[in-house]
Amino acid sequence: MNQQELADKIHIHVTHLSKMENGHLLPSIDIVQRLMKVFAVSADNLLNDSENSVVELQNHELNEQLMLISQLDEDEKNALVKIINSMLTKKRMKDLLDGKVNF
Repeated sequence: MNQQELADKIHIHVTHLSKMENGHLLPSIDIVQRLMKVFAVSADNLLNDSENSVVELQNHELNEQLMLISQLDEDEKNALVKIINSMLTKKRMKDLLDGKVNF
């Protein structure tokens, strides 16, 4: 997503966005909330420069999918978690067998 597309999504002028990105202007609470919605992140993740965050999603499509997942009912979420866990277990086992895992 380029600057103009993001500016359009959060309903501000692109120069306003550019000034925020360059640190010449601080975003209002309203703009922070809009950015949280667009990027599907918490205010903490949006505002902190910490490199210790657990997951940084660069893939916008994955962000959108996670937003949709949050709207599923509990049974659907549980089923999805089981599928994901199964796939991750398979990957871990393959890595273990291929010697890619260090103890």
